[in-house]
Formats: sequence, C-alpha cells, structure tokens
Amino acid sequence: MYTTSSSSVYRDPRARPRDAAHTQPETQPRILVVDDHPDTLTIMRLLLAHHGFQVITADSVRTATRQMHAGLPDLIITDYLMPELTGLDLCRRVRRNWRTCRIPIVMHSGTDLPVTEAGLYDDIFEKPADLGRLVAKIWRLIRSAQHRA
Repeated sequence: MYTTSSSSVYRDPRARPRDAAHTQPETQPRILVVDDHPDTLTIMRLLLAHHGFQVITADSVRTATRQMHAGLPDLIITDYLMPELTGLDLCRRVRRNWRTCRIPIVMHSGTDLPVTEAGLYDDIFEKPADLGRLVAKIWRLIRSAQHRA
C-alpha cells in the first residue's frame, strides 16, 4: 500500500476477482474514489480491490485533480458534498478537459442531489449503497467507455 496524507493507492495482491475469466478484462481497471470521509474511502478501497479494481483514493477535489494528472483513471466515483469544492465541481473539471472528458463518473451521496446540468455524471447511487449493484454498475460503465474509445 502506498500512502500520503491525503490519498492512497491500494492493490491487494490477495484479492481475487469473482468469475474473472468471464466478467473482467485482463488488466485491472483503475478507479479514483473521492470522498472527504476516511472510513468511506477505506470501505470503497477494500470492496473495489476485492472485485479486481486498482483503487486510487483522494480526500478532496484538489487531490483528485492531482491524482488524475499522475495517471488517468478508467472511472471516477465521487461524493457530492465535500468541503470547499463539491463532487459537481469535480465533474465540471473532468468534463472541461479534453484528456478526461470521456471518463465515466459515478456520483454518490447521502442526500438528495439537486437537478444539475445534463451530462456532468453518468450514474448515481445513494449511501448506503447496494454494493453488488454498485460493482455491476461500475463494470457496465467501464465497458461502455471502452467501446466508445
């Protein structure tokens, strides 16, 4: 595990994806998870690593932006309500940049989201989430983005 004070990259070498030969590509998709709550980041990192994803975490929009400059993720999961900049601010940054504008974004929140500009994010889930449905949603979005590329 590689860790800094505001972000981490986690690859669990023991994690074995379920039914890997039938459902997943040969390389581990890279997911950036953005949330200001450390417990949420830990839970998401462990869950997604268990399902065969390479997980990068960030505790703010600014940190997430730096993480994307270090290496583009295949998908972004971002919390809506965060201090300073919100998940919608991150979505706007991602959509405005030609390098990142096609990255699928999943918004998650414990509150109702306001109606926003169309196309800022690709899907949404509420906290607490049905984790099985979330993982299926992530795979669907990643595959769809790969077919568009």
